[in-house]
Amino acid sequence: MPIHFELEADYVRVTCEADFDTAEVRTRCEEIARLHGSKSLLRVLVQDDDANFTPTPEELKAFAAVLSVAYRDVPVRIAVVAGNDVHFGMARLLGAFCEPPAMGYEVFREREAAECWLLGKPYPPAHRRSGDLRAEDSSCRKPKPQKIWANRPRAGS
Repeated sequence: MPIHFELEADYVRVTCEADFDTAEVRTRCEEIARLHGSKSLLRVLVQDDDANFTPTPEELKAFAAVLSVAYRDVPVRIAVVAGNDVHFGMARLLGAFCEPPAMGYEVFREREAAECWLLGKPYPPAHRRSGDLRAEDSSCRKPKPQKIWANRPRAGS
């Protein structure tokens, strides 16, 4: 089987090692949902570091349909760690095809940032963006604008 998964402490880690088809995706998604077995948030980290496949847009639409059906009754967050630029773009396209929009889905280049997003933790300093409100300190937040005209005397007074 080219798709493997392991149950970690806080999430399910999925690795893709070779070419796979829609039936394989359906089987693995159903297994993961069955093993999760609850209505609580299901967190999935997908890594394709060693994969050498490039699915077509039609295959991505089919994969998205499988994800939407398999996880329609379970709130899910999926973080994809793309191993190269082509897979990064394909993973973003897959996210665009996914329904419902309530499904949390993000694509990352590094596992550490993906885990932070998946678990709702602050991003590591190297991954913070300017104005990122997820940072734990306020040094990277944008300052609130100040009204400098509030204490000025009015003209004609």
